[in-house]
Amino acid sequence: MPLVMKFSWADCTRTTEGTLIQRAIERAKGDKRVTDHMPYVVGEKIYAEYTTEGIRKALNIAPRTRRVQENGVDKERVIYRELRVITSERLEPLFQLCGQDFISAWFQCKEVHYLNWLNDIHHKDPSATNLMYRLRPDESIEAVLNDWDLGIDARELQTHLGFEVTGTIPFMAIDLLTPQAMRGEVRHLYRHDLEAMIWVFVWIMCCYDEGKQRTVPEEVAEWTAQDPKAARGGKRSFPDSFSQSVAAPSWAVEYPLANLLVDHMADSLRERAKAINVSRRTVGAQVQPDEPDESRKAWKEHWALVKSMCADDNSKLHYMKKLLPKYDY
Repeated sequence: MPLVMKFSWADCTRTTEGTLIQRAIERAKGDKRVTDHMPYVVGEKIYAEYTTEGIRKALNIAPRTRRVQENGVDKERVIYRELRVITSERLEPLFQLCGQDFISAWFQCKEVHYLNWLNDIHHKDPSATNLMYRLRPDESIEAVLNDWDLGIDARELQTHLGFEVTGTIPFMAIDLLTPQAMRGEVRHLYRHDLEAMIWVFVWIMCCYDEGKQRTVPEEVAEWTAQDPKAARGGKRSFPDSFSQSVAAPSWAVEYPLANLLVDHMADSLRERAKAINVSRRTVGAQVQPDEPDESRKAWKEHWALVKSMCADDNSKLHYMKKLLPKYDY
């Protein structure tokens, strides 16, 4: 089995990637909808002698600290980054696929992500480079949700308290690209990761034709910038410019699904903006930090939209019906 090694300077307070993957597998209790779609990890190691704390000491720079809660008491904790190495199987990115192969793998990624979320293992960074796949012995495609280094175990005490900005900017939910979110005032919810999954789908549809990269369309270039403000503005205006001509020719059949999901995200954004304005007028407070994490509601609404696109037996998207998750959760 071909292997890869990943080197990262990770926040010392974060659970290691290998540990998080192992916990996800254990909590799945043999559920193949999870276990078959997690990466195979050979081993990992923390090089405790290589930390940014040591660098700061050598340069006589004060250590970084973060306020955390332990047993209900606020305290300052020294924060540093440490060198971590993880060895795992080599996987291929979903953007190499298109049509039915991609849709099947994308559905699998969304399902394993959701089931892990219900088990309190939160990925928090869906992107085009961590939605992956492997080939089964029969050459069929098996999706894998990779790169759990920014994930959390929600059952553990969180030094970040769930409000840190986590994600890859071109694919992050619009609500996580606001100035408030950048200040750590918006809680990271399941719907944010689900929105990121949709942005990945749309980006691949626009930037890859039959698995081969093509020139990034002007309509997409703005929201794939690494600047949060530009990405937010580009995504907010994208629904108005997302015509079938923006998508690559090989995605003609799947374009209506992407268009429906993008329009739904835009409608939901407007509804939340109205709710915030009402809250400001009534209680003078922002609502984002206190928004409950209604993962099941978001999941059901999403799949209701998908099912509406493949209900017609004469639709070209009817093939998706056999690929839908078999459980309603």
